[in-house]
Amino acid sequence: MLFAVGKYKIGELNPQCARIATVFSGGVGGSHQEMCGGLTGGLLIIGSLFGRIDLKGDDVKVQALGKEFRQRFLNDFGTTKCNEIKEWLKLQGKPEQCDIVVEKSALILLELLEGEEV
Repeated sequence: MLFAVGKYKIGELNPQCARIATVFSGGVGGSHQEMCGGLTGGLLIIGSLFGRIDLKGDDVKVQALGKEFRQRFLNDFGTTKCNEIKEWLKLQGKPEQCDIVVEKSALILLELLEGEEV
């Protein structure tokens, strides 16, 4: 997600950003047990665009966008868990490849961010 949407919405990414996000792929550390990397990647992008920079900052907008992104993701995939999404793909007769999920997640995120001012 960071490479698919991040460069488009944020601009050139510091290599450290990719390193930080890598651990979230595959349902956190490749466990396939936790939140889908397409969802976490989208949340990281939302946070980088609208997140606060100190503890006293306003986080109302970032929280609302994060909540809406999660809900739209849930509406499309029926779950936020990596292993359940992989099973859903299998039942749909699609390969259990993350690129399908990342592509759909990216479209959800871009639609959500359309018209939002940073």
